[in-house]
Amino acid sequence: MAGLVTENYEFVGGHEWSVPIFLFRYHADVEKYLFDLARDAERERAVFGRLGSDFIGLKLDDRGAVVRLIVGEAKWRGELSDAEVETLMLGKWKTNKRNGQRTRRGGIWAEINRDIDVPHGVRQLQRLLRERDRDGHAAAIVSMDKALVLRNPVPIARTNLIMIVGNGKAKRGEGEALLTWETIPEEYTSPHDLQVVEVILKDGEDLIDEIYDLLWKV
Repeated sequence: MAGLVTENYEFVGGHEWSVPIFLFRYHADVEKYLFDLARDAERERAVFGRLGSDFIGLKLDDRGAVVRLIVGEAKWRGELSDAEVETLMLGKWKTNKRNGQRTRRGGIWAEINRDIDVPHGVRQLQRLLRERDRDGHAAAIVSMDKALVLRNPVPIARTNLIMIVGNGKAKRGEGEALLTWETIPEEYTSPHDLQVVEVILKDGEDLIDEIYDLLWKV
């Protein structure tokens, strides 16, 4: 869904984004689970989330080289209430056992603020493009190489995407947003452009179940 929204809606900066491939591979826990599942019919089926960036898209120049990244955090919740979204963004409350002080820990803002400019997902994306379409994305692969080297890397501009998806809260007004979108929120300290997207899915659980049922039948 992050790819569909990114390629079909105009985001901050007016960039033209391309999503050549999705980051479904290179997840060690999933690889082991699928290995076991194929050999044990009694194994309980499960769904694993990705480690690291949920989504990466590219802006390419006329030669096909990468000149900008869009890096996304995508989250689903059954009900997008104000309290649920606040916990997503700021993290859960934690109590210090020594002084009893409660503070927020984790959350999307903390994760995206501390992320490195060219995240590990770019290396994964590059490997996938090498496997699937080395010739068609040769310039993109080379430009990612230059950005990923440890010595004198070539910087790539970046846009951060936060996409929250779920069923709307019971009393949500039409067009009502749960995240600040007219100004940059004070919790966001990253130097990169920020795009926030909220997607309301009516009966979203049914859609998700249908998609996974189809995957298991393949």
